[in-house]
Amino acid sequence: MADMVSKFLLLKDAILKALIDLKEKTMFSTYELDLLQDLSTTLTIVKSTVEAICQEKANLLTADTALQFMVTKLQENNGVISRRLLEALTLRIAQRRQTDLVCTLKYLHNPNKYYLEQSSTVFPKVGNDVITKVIVDIQKKYFNQRPSTITYTGASDDEDDMFLADLQHCQNEEASRITIMSIKEQLQKKIDDEMCARPSTSTATCEDDLESSIKMQMALYDAGAPRQIHLTQAYDVLMCIPPTSVEYERVFSSTKYICNHLRCKLSDDSLDALSFLRSHFQRIRKKQ
Repeated sequence: MADMVSKFLLLKDAILKALIDLKEKTMFSTYELDLLQDLSTTLTIVKSTVEAICQEKANLLTADTALQFMVTKLQENNGVISRRLLEALTLRIAQRRQTDLVCTLKYLHNPNKYYLEQSSTVFPKVGNDVITKVIVDIQKKYFNQRPSTITYTGASDDEDDMFLADLQHCQNEEASRITIMSIKEQLQKKIDDEMCARPSTSTATCEDDLESSIKMQMALYDAGAPRQIHLTQAYDVLMCIPPTSVEYERVFSSTKYICNHLRCKLSDDSLDALSFLRSHFQRIRKKQ
């Protein structure tokens, strides 16, 4: 529908002229054309967001970034349709968003960005106590072990100077470059910026209880140290959570090519193995 409305708007002058030549009584008013323009812009924003969320490599971090981008763009558009859709979307996001998990992942990905990010009613933030609880729950559920390692491997002064110089150079280049990007390109840039994370390392021993160890690791992480063992494990677990069920739907759709009327008696194990192999070799083919 977004493409159809966009094509109509591109051809609207020719269409209006043709209607006049044909002496048709049906004409489009300025208000109706403005509504169509608003609809086209709104659908383009939503379409780009949905495509980003449904990507194969999407995770909670990229999905939350895409949703924030969509809400911001709809607020900027400020049309009749945009406002009504924004009300419905913000209500749905508030109902479905896993705030604790998303905020924990954003903190583990980059605490500096997380602390600077503004909290809102649609995208609220949680405190360190909630983040600690989430990490503790992940450790108990998936790893079931007491803390075993804490290490800090700081960068040297020369490395810090080189990093700051490179960062300043990139900022200067970004400030001097003026480009006009489409909605899709702006969204992809925001996702790419969000995915810049710190490195992680882990080794050393500690006999404290799990929660105290995690709080200690969080304090080191806030001070600029890499992620330690428990934070890294929690980060890896959270990054594996898919934001949508699209991947599973793709698998279900692809099985119709395997389990058809010629091979309708395949066992569950055989169907599972064939589906896995098909997906595996398709991924290899894409990389080549």
